[in-house]
Amino acid sequence: MLAAMGLRYGSDEGSEFAIEIHKTIAIEAYRASVITAKERGAFGLFDAEREKNNPFILRLKEADAKLYYEMLEHGRRNIALLTIAPTGTTSLMSQTSSGIEPVFMPVYRRRRKVNPNDKDVRVDFVDEVGDSWEEYVVFHHRFRQWMEVNGKDLKKNYTPKELEELVALSPYYKATSNDVDYLKK
Repeated sequence: MLAAMGLRYGSDEGSEFAIEIHKTIAIEAYRASVITAKERGAFGLFDAEREKNNPFILRLKEADAKLYYEMLEHGRRNIALLTIAPTGTTSLMSQTSSGIEPVFMPVYRRRRKVNPNDKDVRVDFVDEVGDSWEEYVVFHHRFRQWMEVNGKDLKKNYTPKELEELVALSPYYKATSNDVDYLKK
């Protein structure tokens, strides 16, 4: 979402926007849980006294005092909200967003072993045992979408330098999981 909006992951502007989004999601998730607790009861172990000094609950109180006092009165239906599992590989396989994680790499090269009997294949690399390999470029699905929107050729066989230049033009520049300071994540 940040890249689609032209915001760089890990930049001050991107982080401020992400904080507001996550704050809204958190408040509304807790609101929905409190509303459901009013209708169906709180989860069995809910105890507002145990949470009275919890830093997150205190931030929730500061952000929406009415919600906080409704939670004290009715409890929450859910014991856990806002849990985010690591989703890097899963998102690559399903071609969906990896949620709050930065893109690992917007583009990278892979190799496919060339069958010696194949015709019309390109050999880009021969290893030390004589096996032939064809290299090809893999674009992250959202980077590919950015390329399409910006009129970049998806079929071109880019050189490594051209790929670097392409990434530098995109919102993924200096915004991968290896680029972003761990505190900014």
